Amino acid sequence: PYTFTTSANPPTIPVLLLPANAALLDSVVAQTLTWKPVASVVNPASPAALSYEVAYATNSTFSGATVTTVSTPQYSPIVGALSPNLTYYWRVRSWSGANATGNHSAWSAARTFRTKLSTPVLNLPENNTVLNNKRPTFEWDEVPGATTYTLQILLGTKVVNTGTIKAPAYVYTPLVDLLPSTVYTWKVKANGVNTGNF
Repeated sequence: PYTFTTSANPPTIPVLLLPANAALLDSVVAQTLTWKPVASVVNPASPAALSYEVAYATNSTFSGATVTTVSTPQYSPIVGALSPNLTYYWRVRSWSGANATGNHSAWSAARTFRTKLSTPVLNLPENNTVLNNKRPTFEWDEVPGATTYTLQILLGTKVVNTGTIKAPAYVYTPLVDLLPSTVYTWKVKANGVNTGNF
């Protein structure tokens, strides 16, 4: 006959803390996934976690997931590792040894977070340009996934003109003249399920 020995009790399953489920995050800003530290338990006996495995993916089955081992109850994906306008699923499990060795818990229940649409790249009018008319045409790069764009023209900190442009268009011309010989600021954001930043 064959014989085998069962494992010692593993650490308990981590409890995820932040970000909140379905939170909307900016993919170009450093983000941190956090969970409650796994301490030892007396009854039934289980050890404290000495390391954790974190997995995140763009699907609920975690196929092709990015899996990382950390020694503390938090993980920060490298800026640029997350893509805009997606839903990510993440989960964590605890290990009794360092570097994902020893016995491990089951995976935590998965949570999701969403990433915002990309911020539009402004094209025209160019920065610091002097115009020859009071109704300039504004243009910016298309943002994949955007349904509309919001353009704001500001005089100092006051918004003096707002336009809503339906995709796939990414151009806007004011319906009224702007003031002559005046310095304005302009900005655009992409709107959709995961609305982005100006």
